[in-house]
Amino acid sequence: MSDEYTRSRIKKRFGVVLAPDETPLQAYTRHGIVFFRSLLIALVLLLPAGVATLFRFLLFVPPPFEQPARWPLILIAINVLGVLAYLYYKFVDWRNDALILTDQRLIYIEQTILLAQQQREAALGKVQNIRFIAQDFIARILNYGNIHIETAARGSDISFGPIHNADQAQREIMARVQELRVDTSAQLMRQTLLHRLYPDTEEPPDLPVLAGEELGAEFQGRLLLPFLPPNPLLDGDTITWHKHGYFLFLRIFRAIILIGLLGGAIFLLRLPGVPKILWLPWVVGVLAAIAYLIVQYQLWMGDIYMATSDRLHDIYRTPFGLFGESRRSAPLERIQNISYDKPGLIPNLLNFGDVRIETAGEKDLTFDRVPQPEEVQSEIYRRQEIARLRQQQRERDEIADWLITYHQIDRDILD
Repeated sequence: MSDEYTRSRIKKRFGVVLAPDETPLQAYTRHGIVFFRSLLIALVLLLPAGVATLFRFLLFVPPPFEQPARWPLILIAINVLGVLAYLYYKFVDWRNDALILTDQRLIYIEQTILLAQQQREAALGKVQNIRFIAQDFIARILNYGNIHIETAARGSDISFGPIHNADQAQREIMARVQELRVDTSAQLMRQTLLHRLYPDTEEPPDLPVLAGEELGAEFQGRLLLPFLPPNPLLDGDTITWHKHGYFLFLRIFRAIILIGLLGGAIFLLRLPGVPKILWLPWVVGVLAAIAYLIVQYQLWMGDIYMATSDRLHDIYRTPFGLFGESRRSAPLERIQNISYDKPGLIPNLLNFGDVRIETAGEKDLTFDRVPQPEEVQSEIYRRQEIARLRQQQRERDEIADWLITYHQIDRDILD
């Protein structure tokens, strides 16, 4: 298939216009199982038409020379036409979604007829990892699954599927990513050398950033109550997570109930004949409840998880720092795997879970009960990739130093 034909077909079918210097490599579409499920639903939707047909011929047999009733036919026709319209909608919706691989990027197309069209892109140079998932036994038998593309750019991960031969798609995309990384590394090495030799004419290679506009203002937010800090909290290149606000509520629930009961007791204490001495235990109870609430709030505030430009930290601070803090850390370059889990109904409803960080030569870290665990996982992956790119640049600078020194020595000897 020629490049121009592929380019024109992509434009016609998906409405994607590629750049003049961009070469399409592959277009992945959803597996036929998606439309087959719609066919099964259509059969269920046709049940009223079948029942109406049976009802008409069994119970509405007209006497001789009389016209049969037409309303059952009208209902059957409406039911059949509605199901056909549903099938057409599902067929078009199944065909017009795609994941397009070019020599420069991945393009995810999600179209809903007459309602919306979404297009998301991920530069191949920012792809970190690609996972394929066979969801069940049937998926393994029919050889289909979903692929999830994790990127260094926050918020640009792509999930698509189910597609045929998802494992093969994973290998194809990753092969192109590795090829691009080799080319990019060579270009950056050349740019580094030119900058070191001719700093007035050549700009230094751009390094990826962690803070600023790239993260986006929406990353910092999610206030549950005015007195709670943003979760997560972004401060420069440091991100801090607290446990989900649900666990703060569990901590202070008893104190809130006690304060409420003591507030209601005021009406009893003000009744005629009630001894004034009873106000003393009431005041003590209120002060104790408030102190308990503050301590529990401080315990929640002091249990934090932090990611910096080069390390992860699991920190526990005692209330007001009176008894110090304990800290466990792991460098980003030692992270081997990151997974998350939402165990149970409440975690899924409130969207919190545990993020497990497996490291090499270090004790594993677990970020327990953090909100949006999938975002925590993606952010750690992103920082790990940026740390890797920065380390590679430091290695290129070191090689450039050796080459420049060799160049100077060689020139001195020739002179």
